[in-house]
Amino acid sequence: MAKTMHKEQSSQGAAALPGPLDGVRIIELCGFHAGPLAVEMLAEAGAEVIKIEGLPGGDPIRGAEGRVSKGRAANTHNWSHEYYNRNKKSVALRLEDEAARQIVYRLVEKADVFVSNLREFSLKKKGLDYPALARVNPRIIYAHGAGFGTRGPEAGRPALDLLGQAKGGVLSLVGDLDGYGMMAGYNPVDKTTALLLAYGVLLALRAKDRTGVGQHIETSLLAAGVYLSGTELSYYMGTQEMSPMMTRKNVGNPLRNTYRTRDGRWLVFAMSQGDRYWPEFCKAAGIEHLQNAPNFATMAARSKNRGEVIAALEKVFAEKTKDEWVGILSRHNLLWSVVQTLDEVATDAQVLENGYVVKCPHQQIQNVRGVGPLVRMDKTPLSVREPAPELGQHTEQVLLDVGKYSWEDLARFKEAGTII
Repeated sequence: MAKTMHKEQSSQGAAALPGPLDGVRIIELCGFHAGPLAVEMLAEAGAEVIKIEGLPGGDPIRGAEGRVSKGRAANTHNWSHEYYNRNKKSVALRLEDEAARQIVYRLVEKADVFVSNLREFSLKKKGLDYPALARVNPRIIYAHGAGFGTRGPEAGRPALDLLGQAKGGVLSLVGDLDGYGMMAGYNPVDKTTALLLAYGVLLALRAKDRTGVGQHIETSLLAAGVYLSGTELSYYMGTQEMSPMMTRKNVGNPLRNTYRTRDGRWLVFAMSQGDRYWPEFCKAAGIEHLQNAPNFATMAARSKNRGEVIAALEKVFAEKTKDEWVGILSRHNLLWSVVQTLDEVATDAQVLENGYVVKCPHQQIQNVRGVGPLVRMDKTPLSVREPAPELGQHTEQVLLDVGKYSWEDLARFKEAGTII
């Protein structure tokens, strides 16, 4: 494997040791969400990542508009780019040039992994499909994140997160009974695809350690959608029964639902074993008089009479504020949480104590906090070492050190517009 050593202090605070992927070199050619996030996770583990960005604009996420806060000026800094691309080196190339293709080949020769989520026809057009790179480096692990997969009648279609939710069945399980909505969270399919892609890379690296053989691995947004709906999909295939779309007004188990407090906040309960928790729940909610009522006493009765039960509980929880309920519920052994807003998550003691939010390096701003490594390893810790790079920031360094080009070569590339 290509050698690169990291001795920096982990953002999780552990003693400085090489990361678990120290010595692995990854070439990334990705855009937007799933691909860059997958590689970012591998970079946290110590892998050296060389991010190839096409000129003129680089990764399209660089040009995505910043969000506008109500009553405030537009925030033009792209924090998604910052999160997805830290710990990476940026090499900017005009990929239409034959010289740029040869530069990528030379870098691939000295790499362990190539990752892309560009469409398959685009990679083939650029000469960067798996057969082409395997000829350059037969031991390369080629990891591809597709939209709907690379086989079948819809293999060439473009896709984004919401389409993976729809085609994979996720949107049929959540939302509004009057119509399907964007109700499955912010980019869950992108994030799940990133996890699957990183998982595939790790499996391939382990196989390569044992066999010395590289391989082509692939996942897709569709695969992630199927994975997210997997429990309900498995139930259907076993029973031929469809899981209904659930809203809080018709949920089958009223103890697995959300309720609004007097001050407009929300509490969520997750007691799938309703009968086990029902007596304690009644005590906490102050409804002991309903514990043995015929329409309330058992999980089957509460499901059958869900409308009545949910209405009664809505009235109970609307009588006190969020803070009052937190004080009460904290004294009982129940499965519950406040539905926290992002400002609360960013300052939550449990989040901070576990290192899920950490100080992160940034090109221009001091004391920036961001999402930290979310897996704790006490011997080979993960870390946020470097900020997301400026476009082409490391082009000269990588071409000199890894590609072994000369300064004369770089001057020629610049004059031709192949690099900046």
